[in-house]
Amino acid sequence: MSHYGGGAGDDAPPGYSGPPRNTAPPPGYQSYNYNQPPQQYYPATPVNAQPYNPRQTQHAQATGRNDRQLPDGTWVDYKGEPLRQNFVTRADGSIVSEKFEVELNQMYARCVTMGDVFRIWNEHGVMNGINLSTGLARLGRAVARDRSLVNRIRDSYEFRDMCKLLRSKLCDNPDWTGARQLATAAHAFAKLNPANARGQDTRNEVAAMATVGRAATAKIREFNTQELSNTAWAFATAQHPEPVLFQAIGSQVVLKAPQFKAQEISNTLWAFAKLDVPNADEVFASLADAAIRLAYNNPSAYNPQNVSNALWAFAKAGRSHPQLYAALGPVGARIARNFSMQALANVAWAYAQNHEQCPELFNALGDFAAEHVLDFSPTALADTTWGFVQCGSPNPRLLDRVGDLLYRRARSLDFTPQSLARLAQAFMRADQMGSGFRFTEQHLDGLLTGAHAFATGPKNLRTRDGTDLLKAYAELRLSRHGQDHHRRFADVFYAVDQALGRSVRDFYPNDLAIAASSFASVNCDAPRFFRDLLRNADHCFAEHRNSILKFESASDVLRACAALGWFDEDAMARLGQLCADRIDHASDDALTDAVEALARLGGLHASPLFRAVVDCKRTFESRHASRILDAFALAGAWHDDFLSSLSEHASSAKIFLFAAAAERPSLLPPGMSPEPLQDSERRKDIVAKVVSELNEWGWACSTIGGADALCGDVCCLFDDRLVRDVGGKRDRPDGTALLHARLALRAGRRLEFVAREALDEARASDSARAALLARLRGDEPSPKRAKVEEPAAAMETEPTKDEPAAEPAPEAPVEPAPAAMEAEPTATPAPAAEPAPAAEPEPAAAAPAAAAFDEAAATKECKKLTVPKLRAALEAAGADTKGLKAALVERLVGVKRAAAQKG
Repeated sequence: MSHYGGGAGDDAPPGYSGPPRNTAPPPGYQSYNYNQPPQQYYPATPVNAQPYNPRQTQHAQATGRNDRQLPDGTWVDYKGEPLRQNFVTRADGSIVSEKFEVELNQMYARCVTMGDVFRIWNEHGVMNGINLSTGLARLGRAVARDRSLVNRIRDSYEFRDMCKLLRSKLCDNPDWTGARQLATAAHAFAKLNPANARGQDTRNEVAAMATVGRAATAKIREFNTQELSNTAWAFATAQHPEPVLFQAIGSQVVLKAPQFKAQEISNTLWAFAKLDVPNADEVFASLADAAIRLAYNNPSAYNPQNVSNALWAFAKAGRSHPQLYAALGPVGARIARNFSMQALANVAWAYAQNHEQCPELFNALGDFAAEHVLDFSPTALADTTWGFVQCGSPNPRLLDRVGDLLYRRARSLDFTPQSLARLAQAFMRADQMGSGFRFTEQHLDGLLTGAHAFATGPKNLRTRDGTDLLKAYAELRLSRHGQDHHRRFADVFYAVDQALGRSVRDFYPNDLAIAASSFASVNCDAPRFFRDLLRNADHCFAEHRNSILKFESASDVLRACAALGWFDEDAMARLGQLCADRIDHASDDALTDAVEALARLGGLHASPLFRAVVDCKRTFESRHASRILDAFALAGAWHDDFLSSLSEHASSAKIFLFAAAAERPSLLPPGMSPEPLQDSERRKDIVAKVVSELNEWGWACSTIGGADALCGDVCCLFDDRLVRDVGGKRDRPDGTALLHARLALRAGRRLEFVAREALDEARASDSARAALLARLRGDEPSPKRAKVEEPAAAMETEPTKDEPAAEPAPEAPVEPAPAAMEAEPTATPAPAAEPAPAAEPEPAAAAPAAAAFDEAAATKECKKLTVPKLRAALEAAGADTKGLKAALVERLVGVKRAAAQKG
């Protein structure tokens, strides 16, 4: 085929170049400029085509369909038929179907892990509040399965964006979510447990919960019973109190209480008790009525957790409701074998706290608990055992198994101090009740081992737990079970002293009084505790943390310090001022105890408490008036009018002693001579025994511990024990001894102090006896005598009315025990130990033995021994085993010295 006419072809004749062409360019033609960028050319729009619609393009990309949007907004397919579902435009401009929000919610509901939730969030976000609450709920479930995810969720940017979106939407439009979504969101935030996230940033969930709380308060009328219960539970679990929200919830609970189910009743009660919501009387009353009605009409509606939570809530809130306990007790007895260990412990604790009883329930629970002792946590086991005993239903089988477990695994189970305190109380009371349980040595060994292990372990001993432990173990030490274990109890108390001494400033003021009284009741001086207590008195006894030191507590602290010999002028002045400020709220017993304690401490005659007692114008009973009279006399607080009014309650001997010590003869009633009175009626047996012994030793004396030496010029104050100086501790003679000393010095007699240990040493050693007699005769100068005689001149000087005579305060005196000084005479005095002849000199062989004794080497050898070994050696030698290591070392060296001298 020839291409003629189209251009020169291969078959064209030679020289043929095609048809003639018009070489002139067409009108408007411009040559192409290759230096210019290329221009964009678009195809021409067809005449009948629709204009370009970007939404239609997005729709096609999103759905993969060739659908068109008509001018009225409806969509048709490629055939022009209307579509069955409409599409909406999201906030980000994307087009999805109207049913996509339902599909998206189903996507969130199928999520199992944290990654699934965050993947859908990053791909699709949320359409409404329902999607957001469902996603948060799935995060909460993921945390419930794996607690290690909490920090990862909290630190993720997806979770932060969720919280910010929820807050912004609720602030802009409170109707963005409904009641159910608000309850679900609060429940999810509670699952993340922001209350226990120590050291973690919880601002996002806390702020979100606050926003949810405000929105829920505004829509509270739309909440049903389950949503009310879940919202209250969530805020209580997160420990996020919202007073306005709980007030609104409470009003709806009162209205809808008959509609509540068992689970909703228990959860709501638990939440209100957990947060200690004020003004909730109607809430507890209405829910209790609903619970009782449900227990009688449909007891199968309850499970063990419902019973446990309801009873626990009333006990935690301190509300007594016998009808509720009577109704739920039989319900719990029917399902006793389905209880978890923690639920069982809560039930026992709740009944014990409210002093309720239900033998049917406790018989069923006791057998079940005895079979599952190993399944309990240590705290739950202690609460269960204590609760059974407190309710008057001790289970011997349970108590025996708990005691055996404590004996075998006291260290490995890691019992807390509060658990050990409750077990000690339970064992003692069960043994006293005669319930078939016997408190054995193994049980006591387990209690002591567990307490010592915790006190010396790495964990910190909290102040409230330490107070409970001291109180319970002091009671146990004073019972018949602890009489033969003083050494082990001493180890426990000194270990607790070391543990609590670090945190004295953290004590509540009234807990300090309990701890101090417990130490004093077992005669444990607790140096670290008392030293720090007196050093930080201004802080410890200040009104802080909503706790005010009661008068009874201040009195207990004073009594403990007086009993153990601890003294600090600033601390005692602080306590005296506190007692004076609160004297209007004090009972007569507490007031008398406080005045006596200040008097025994000495040197506090100017304390404001004495003036407050005078100004309060109280009328005291005879027993209190007599003790207050003695206390004012011992302290040297002379208020003539007040003391004269108390004189009618005292005997003539006591009035004379008081008048002589006060140097106020005008205080004597008419007809009484100011001549010295004999006090032999009161202590003739003790005096006769010791005087006869000293007379046999060659020292003529008629009175020991009294004020009226008939022959000789020496008054010997006899002491029961020697208290050594430890830290801030000051040795002070007993108040009665101070009275006698003042009277003796007033009569011009020389004063000597004889300690019980010195007398015992004199009985055992001839050389010690000779030294004692020489000191009493004045043949051998005594350093103590010079120190004691210094205040004698001041005491003999006539004091003015405003400035009472100073108390004798020797530098290192010994403290007579009032029990021994003022003991009632026995019908037949105990025979004295047979003394050795005093005038006979030491044997010749004793001198080389005494000279050969190396005290430095003995002291060095004793210091190498531990405290238990030191006490064992002293006990074998028949010496006292009380005190710290320094005192024990010195005492053991003395025993060895005496043994070497005997030779």
